[in-house]
Amino acid sequence: MGGRDIKGIKSKRIKIYPMDSPVEGIYFPGGDKSISHRGIFLSSLTTGKTILENYSKCLDVSSTISVFEKLGVKFKREGNLLLIESNGISSFTLKRDSLFCGNSGTTARLLMGALSPSHVKDIFITGDDSLSKRPMERVIKPLKMMGASIEGSEGTLPVKLTGSKINGIQYEMEVPSAQVKSAILLASLFASSKSVIREKFLTREHTENLLLNMGVNIKKKNLEIEIFPVKENLRSFKYLKIPGDISSASYFIALSLLKKGSHLTVKNITLDRGRIGFLKVLKRMGAKILIEVVEAFPCPVGDVSVWYSNLKGTKVFSHEIPQMIDEIPILSLLMAKSEGRSVIMGLSELKYKESDRLRAIYEILRKLGVKVKINRDSLEIVGPSDFEGIYLKSFDHRILMMGGIVGAISKNGGIIEDANFVDISYPNFFKDLASFKVVKLEV
Repeated sequence: MGGRDIKGIKSKRIKIYPMDSPVEGIYFPGGDKSISHRGIFLSSLTTGKTILENYSKCLDVSSTISVFEKLGVKFKREGNLLLIESNGISSFTLKRDSLFCGNSGTTARLLMGALSPSHVKDIFITGDDSLSKRPMERVIKPLKMMGASIEGSEGTLPVKLTGSKINGIQYEMEVPSAQVKSAILLASLFASSKSVIREKFLTREHTENLLLNMGVNIKKKNLEIEIFPVKENLRSFKYLKIPGDISSASYFIALSLLKKGSHLTVKNITLDRGRIGFLKVLKRMGAKILIEVVEAFPCPVGDVSVWYSNLKGTKVFSHEIPQMIDEIPILSLLMAKSEGRSVIMGLSELKYKESDRLRAIYEILRKLGVKVKINRDSLEIVGPSDFEGIYLKSFDHRILMMGGIVGAISKNGGIIEDANFVDISYPNFFKDLASFKVVKLEV
């Protein structure tokens, strides 16, 4: 798959040479994408000025900035700082009726929740070809139960939304999705009464943590969240330093585990309990990993040290998947290099990402000679396998990054086509890969 252009990016093909030395040193991943999205959403809904430090500069986050600029929020970029000035949700206006979310599912789904209680009428929320095929009914259904005016066809984009009176809701989550949960929370901020959300499985808690940090009356107990509407304009949290993205770091953690003699320290990443499922599974597999929490953030932030390890297969259960959904491609690669049988259960959500990731992972591993099979929504992998090399063409950013690591550890390296699509989540991926001097890249 491929052939689509990302504006401003010229290079598409990257040649990767095999790594010939261990991974060593200190690595600072870019700002967490999920927290960056939510920081921009909440800053735009508030009255006042906010500074976000170390925000993610990926294309998905740029899509979130773009939609709020169209609604009248002011943004200014100064190096690693994003300055945001807003007069709150009551000030939103829209001169053009379409809000384009690019490839970002987070932008589209959270936007429906954020704008449902607004005064803006006839808002068309759209996305690119990939996003327009991904399911939106999961967020539309609870929002309509709250009184939202959302019209669409067959539960996908585009949708038409008109701001309306929003009521509180008691909702049992049908899909373990932090995006759906966050959309309900954002709508609940300006509802007529409190909302209660109950989850089956733990998902990312960034929205709840940020709301607590802003002084919103929100209570968490186990898998239940109770949120009360704000009585006056939501006030800015003024300043937010965003930690590094553990999903981005996962590729370099994997590289360190697979190359003999490696020792890498990943600094300042989010260690929220809803995001560290990947690290927990790696420890079960025998990975030598040291986790050190440095500050509370409002969620845990810290450092992770990784050493080369002899890994063994393991089983990952459905309830663990929401805490590591973005790391499944690189985890599957680690399992292919591990001793014995591994099974990852509950992967139905992977079918609705930028590509059918479950099928994409299977096809890559099969072509690499790995013993792999799909059983409904589970993936079974038997290792260890050695790789000759890889040729990969995809428009899915996480599949491309998985391919980059395959090339680095393969006998003959690899060719990655449409490498520009990593800009969706991690623009500096190949640059960072080259910075360790373990691979040589030709663009």
